[in-house]
Amino acid sequence: MTTTTAPQTSSFSSEVITPLFLGLNLAAFLALGAIGFFGPYFLAGQLDITLGSTSALADFRAMYGGLPLGIAGIIALGMKNAALRHPAVLLSTLTAGGLALGRLFTMATVGLPGPLVLVSLASEVLAVGCGLYLLKK
Repeated sequence: MTTTTAPQTSSFSSEVITPLFLGLNLAAFLALGAIGFFGPYFLAGQLDITLGSTSALADFRAMYGGLPLGIAGIIALGMKNAALRHPAVLLSTLTAGGLALGRLFTMATVGLPGPLVLVSLASEVLAVGCGLYLLKK
């Protein structure tokens, strides 16, 4: 009598989609962080933000540079360490959701923002959808 063992059920999402999702989030946060940190005047100009004081520059550099770089660090750790993978997906999903919520609130109360913000919103909505899918798996 031969016995067969059930094939290892390895979900497609954990093998392919999760690393891709985290990799794209890592790239986005690294890029934003690097530009925000090393090119704050350029980034601020793209967003119609004026950095008129040292305090404004320091805060902009922290929020658009340092914070995304810190998030990228957590995502990178999640890509390398299976125990941190779920928290990295959760962080990516919640971060995208928070950003999208802020943009949507502005659109509902003030009006449409510029094209860069709309592209960002689209990527955030996509990230939330993908992240929620992965978190359910």
